[in-house]
Amino acid sequence: MNLPFNIGVLQLSMEPVRETVAMAKACEQAGFDTFWIAEAYPWWRKHSFEARSSTAILAVIAHETARIQLGWGIISPYTRHPVQIAMEARVMQDLAGDRFLLGLGASKIFMKEIGEGEGEKVGPATVMRESIEIVQGVLDGDEFRYQGKVFAADVPPLKRDAHAPRGVPPIYVAATGPVLQKMSGAVGDGLLTASITTPEFVRYSRKNMEEGARKAGRGRAQSRQGRLEAGAGICNCGEHRTRLY
Repeated sequence: MNLPFNIGVLQLSMEPVRETVAMAKACEQAGFDTFWIAEAYPWWRKHSFEARSSTAILAVIAHETARIQLGWGIISPYTRHPVQIAMEARVMQDLAGDRFLLGLGASKIFMKEIGEGEGEKVGPATVMRESIEIVQGVLDGDEFRYQGKVFAADVPPLKRDAHAPRGVPPIYVAATGPVLQKMSGAVGDGLLTASITTPEFVRYSRKNMEEGARKAGRGRAQSRQGRLEAGAGICNCGEHRTRLY
């Protein structure tokens, strides 16, 4: 039976690496569509866990799996410069090819812990937009120069004889508020909502995402993957094909 949605698993990067890899392999064997890694931060030590790099773990998982889609769910541009994010994305493209989904989010939890966002002149929407534009520009492979309000980049072109993947993976924007949800439709390829939510909120989120795409002149056929998808913990599938994470 073909379901009108995909089903995935989201796990935090606070478990021992071998256990996380084993979980991802079990999910693949069980027929799940997607395995996402959410980056845990050091304050999980309060609960007897240790934070680990989600990008490093997912690269190991990519090497150990063959079918399941793999996503960063999410990493924050407050923890890595966008050029570094693009470099880590290349590793995933090397290992996972088109199975890789690039999830970016401001991560309000992390921002609060490091004191970002309070009284700042440049808000997370600008940080996110500039990050996405830089990641896309670097991964496109052409010469890329960028000067934003927050980030700058100056990257030479990728030579034709370089042994490296080309192209940009699907970029998912993590958001619960309308500004970033609309941005997911305007400049991204999909939306990640909170991991625990309601069917009503999924419909609200999808409406914002599609409004952002429409205002940016990006119909479904114009997005990089030809579709815009909302991710959520609970989903009312309705008439749309939606990811259920």
